[in-house]
Amino acid sequence: MYRYSGSGNTFLIVQDASADVLLCDRYGVDGMIQVLPSDMADCAMIYRNRDGTRAMCGNGLRCAAHFASRNMLDGKSELTIETDVGVKQAKVVADQVEVSLCAFPVISPTSFGQFLDTGVPHLVRSVPSIEQLDVDMYGRYIRYHEFFAPMGTNVTFFERTDKGSIAIRTYERGVERETLSCGTGAVAAAACLFSSIESSFVGVFCRSRERLQVTNRSGTLFLEGGVFGERC
Repeated sequence: MYRYSGSGNTFLIVQDASADVLLCDRYGVDGMIQVLPSDMADCAMIYRNRDGTRAMCGNGLRCAAHFASRNMLDGKSELTIETDVGVKQAKVVADQVEVSLCAFPVISPTSFGQFLDTGVPHLVRSVPSIEQLDVDMYGRYIRYHEFFAPMGTNVTFFERTDKGSIAIRTYERGVERETLSCGTGAVAAAACLFSSIESSFVGVFCRSRERLQVTNRSGTLFLEGGVFGERC
């Protein structure tokens, strides 16, 4: 069993399909990743939030790719991973990992902000000062609002820091609090920004202060950043 961090988003990675998600509480992580054999890709990833619900996880996918490369695939640097939302591509270079996350999503305006799906649903809202925001209070209110019932939504707030960069903070559904980083949230916020900039990539600074990069390549959104893992 390994403990991984993807830009501050923390996980347990196991190769046991029967592993108990309650281990997340014991090790103080955001979720559990099961990396398993696959008939259609180099490996498969099953991600469970801390509350046991299955979901897609962008930073978790990056960590799974790094783990599989190091521990299952003899250091293979370009690999494919089966997920609940299709087969994804990954490129591992040392401790930097880039993954294909989703096609450019449909963005729907709401009274709360922009609503879109990057593997999981996100409500994205621009704010003038992200450091002063009570993310747990406002995020929880939107996450459970009847407008998003019955499944609820993740909530990502962002502030533009310069022409091609943003800072984000995310309240994660299934973890039920703010996390230090959220890959699908970074991609969702970047997607909302792409229409107003000329660049094909956006730098995203997480609550952990680590930087992710989101790149739009011909309508597919890629997520890149650092990972760190150790046996526990």
